Amino acid sequence: MKKVVKVLSLLMIAMLVFTCFSCKDEEQETGYKSLRAHLMAEGKVVANFIRDMKFKYGDAKINPAINWEHLDESKAINPSEKIVSCDRLVDWILYRVGFTDQPYSHGTTVWALPDWCEDMGFDLITEKNDLREGDIVFVNPDSQYRPAHVFMCASTMRDDGKFLRYD
Repeated sequence: MKKVVKVLSLLMIAMLVFTCFSCKDEEQETGYKSLRAHLMAEGKVVANFIRDMKFKYGDAKINPAINWEHLDESKAINPSEKIVSCDRLVDWILYRVGFTDQPYSHGTTVWALPDWCEDMGFDLITEKNDLREGDIVFVNPDSQYRPAHVFMCASTMRDDGKFLRYD
């Protein structure tokens, strides 16, 4: 698979600071018209798997993207560890589209994910109206501007001003 082109996005909104990481629409050798379409397809696969396997929310010792790489309980490194969190969900979706440079232990945490995205060459956006499917949004920063939550946009903004999302 060709190296995926990545773009980083940062969005500032009145009462919250969101950091969104966006992916350029470019032809891929994956059968998908765009990386955005690939992210959304894999997001659905991962979300359905997590729900069907009855994962719990928490801090997994092994990065779930690596532990459950084959989406098969018999091939999992530790099949009893059915734990995922918002950041590990985003990691997992990114892993499935080719962003496999992730830590084995725990995964890329919500505090480390913005730096990881920058290191991967993502680009910056600054307008809420520019948010699209596949953008990674960081919210609820602490006093040191570290995000407390992350999600992946799964839609453009709806008429009510909200987004569908994977988190």
